[in-house]
Amino acid sequence: MSALLKAVDYLMLRHDSPELQSREFRKALESVFTHLKNPNGTWKTTRRGRHRQIDAIVLELIRSKGLNPRVFLDIGVASGVTTAETINYFARNGLTLYTIATDICLDAYVAQVNTCFAVLLGPVKQPLKFEVCGLSLAPHCSRSDYLSGLAWLKKGLNVYTSWSLRDTSDLSLAAQASERQAASRPLIKGPFMLITPELQGRSDVSIQVDNILQPPPPALLRCADMVRIAHVLRPDRFTPAELTQAARGIRERCADNALVVVCRSNPRQRKKSTLEGTIFMADTPSGFTVLDRIGAGSEVERYFTNL
Repeated sequence: MSALLKAVDYLMLRHDSPELQSREFRKALESVFTHLKNPNGTWKTTRRGRHRQIDAIVLELIRSKGLNPRVFLDIGVASGVTTAETINYFARNGLTLYTIATDICLDAYVAQVNTCFAVLLGPVKQPLKFEVCGLSLAPHCSRSDYLSGLAWLKKGLNVYTSWSLRDTSDLSLAAQASERQAASRPLIKGPFMLITPELQGRSDVSIQVDNILQPPPPALLRCADMVRIAHVLRPDRFTPAELTQAARGIRERCADNALVVVCRSNPRQRKKSTLEGTIFMADTPSGFTVLDRIGAGSEVERYFTNL
């Protein structure tokens, strides 16, 4: 059985399960989220501790301005690991929040096609990750993949996946059938949520699918007193029109005077451990003003201040 298929059981745990402290859980999390990319090109990750500096800056701003945020909207949460860290950090410092964690891709399935090949699939059968003889591969092709020839293997695996699932129109029904017929091929397991169990089953956390390029669902309209969108908005992944729409979409999800953190790994220093970003306040009817900057500020800052 593949590592992906074994990992599914761990991802279905609750936040209060003692198994979350085990080495096996950490390995399962890594096997799923390493090399995992959302359909819109953003990455999921399990790397911990990357937002400690920003969390501290935000807490100081909240205290200095006498704010009392109640609802925290974390947009594009990836694996959700840093969301859990932020919630716990604020709780330790006396700030209790109701958290809404959103991402564009949450539900997933694992298809064990044969003894050597497994695929992590999105809800409409799009491959999110391949596992070949224990080796994890992303289904998309980078420039280096074309230089090394790996791109042709990935393209072949995409075709093979489509062929293997040609008779599967509904992954949910196929997963139910696999449970009844353990020897069936491909063996499909799911659905499960592509979010760390550290957030699952908590009364103070809601996990939702959302796309900030689309109008907010009613439950998210003007809902948040504090918003974070980290490692998502990049000028090399989104057009200027999309970045403007994203800024407007975030404003529609903000209550008046909400704090908004926009950040990502510093593209100038090329160090994943170094963050840059801008902290805004949603204090105009349709836009934002800058409160603080981390490093040089966010490279998409102008899209928020020129709405």
